Amino acid sequence: MRFDDYIFPCYNVGNLVSVPKPLTGNQWKTLMDYRARAKGVGRPLTDKQQKTLIDLEYKNIQSQKYSLGETAKAQLDKLVFYERYGRRTSVSTAQMEKGLRNEKEGRDIVGEMLGVILTKDNERKSNQWVRGIRDVKSDEVIIDIKTSWSFDTFTKHLRDKPTELYLRQLDCYADLWGINDCLLAFVLTDTPNDLVEQAIRKENWTKGFLDGNGGVWEEKIPELVKLVEKHIFTRGALEDFCDQSMNVHIEWFEDFVEIPDEDRVHMIPHTCTQERLEQRNECLVLAREYMNNSQPIN
Repeated sequence: MRFDDYIFPCYNVGNLVSVPKPLTGNQWKTLMDYRARAKGVGRPLTDKQQKTLIDLEYKNIQSQKYSLGETAKAQLDKLVFYERYGRRTSVSTAQMEKGLRNEKEGRDIVGEMLGVILTKDNERKSNQWVRGIRDVKSDEVIIDIKTSWSFDTFTKHLRDKPTELYLRQLDCYADLWGINDCLLAFVLTDTPNDLVEQAIRKENWTKGFLDGNGGVWEEKIPELVKLVEKHIFTRGALEDFCDQSMNVHIEWFEDFVEIPDEDRVHMIPHTCTQERLEQRNECLVLAREYMNNSQPIN
């Protein structure tokens, strides 16, 4: 099986793109100086400086070459195995489940912040490089919504520059739909009740919240309250959870502070450029070549 024309899912691309890093300003200045001195301009190079010159020349050559990292290779090995034998992963986590179930809520909150009504886009597109389906239908901007699992994971994204993993995914959607302006939106939504209960049971293995009868040890109540508050952010959702729960009670949450919608969205603008698409394509060419030569290790 050959992969010369393999079309990559947009969500896979971020792990495959690695742009060569050029020499720093100081390194380039040193390289230019040492090159001139090696040709007889100025003071002769010492033995140590000769070695530095060789190292910088090598680094300069490498800085212009695209290559695949080990993470990319591991992902490509899996893709090859799945494609050759018709297998697909069936990974399902609580985090993924929340993202799927809260998709509309996240879209509605982002739309409220933007002052528009956002609708789901069911159209799938592909070109010679990538394929995918975007979150929101729009002729003006690509909007990609990431539903955070908890308060902790949401706050990790509160910075201007997000990981390239997400930006490269946006580039692919921008390429497919011919729209350069993009918006990456991290959204904090109330976790569904059953997933909060699942988180409690998981933490119980190490924290020991529950007694033998399924109740909560009194000394563990404050710790359990903190866990619940990492997943529920509105008063209505908290009351509903406590009504449904067998062992968590609303009176434990006297100090509960509701987080308004505007503080549960973090939006980062991004522009897809031709340079970024060319960088992606360079890496996808290498990825296809690697897939053609990937073999099981016996």
